[in-house]
Amino acid sequence: MLQELCTSMKADFQMAVSDIRKDMLEVGTHVNALEKKTDNLFLANDAIAEKIQKMEADNKRLLEKVADLEDCSCRNNIRVHRVPETITHEELPFYF
Repeated sequence: MLQELCTSMKADFQMAVSDIRKDMLEVGTHVNALEKKTDNLFLANDAIAEKIQKMEADNKRLLEKVADLEDCSCRNNIRVHRVPETITHEELPFYF
């Protein structure tokens, strides 16, 4: 009777250990998949960060270029004093 109890407990214990091993393998598989996805996300994040830095540099360069073009266009403006900006063609001879 004691021998049967021992054998029964041993079988139950082995079954429980087998279930635990199976669960551990599943968890290991899931962890590996998550690690792979995380690595891919880090790589994608690095690529996006590089693109953002390039876009920021391009944006800065373009803003400087626009400012320079605006400065150049202002240098070529003709300044006429005492002439309103909204005059008709008929009023023009009056001012010159």
